[in-house]
Amino acid sequence: MIMRRIIWVIVVLGMLSTTIISCAGRQPYDKRLIAADSLMHDFPDSALALVEGVCRDSLTAESERAYRDLLFTQARYRCYITRAYHMSIRPVKNK
Repeated sequence: MIMRRIIWVIVVLGMLSTTIISCAGRQPYDKRLIAADSLMHDFPDSALALVEGVCRDSLTAESERAYRDLLFTQARYRCYITRAYHMSIRPVKNK
């Protein structure tokens, strides 16, 4: 019985430390991108305006630029702005 508790405590502490370590190095996305993502479903025009206000070159991480491009494309789609080929797709398409 005592051995089970010790094993259980070790497992729980291992999972907790793994969770803390994995979340520690992650940089949060730009707050404007997070706000645009939360507005996307109900107010796509406002989300598009927010995303357009974020300069792609000002984002340092590749993941942030990809997130911005995804939100930009999604906002244009939800606002019924169609265009067969867009500049933001080019870097992804060529890889």
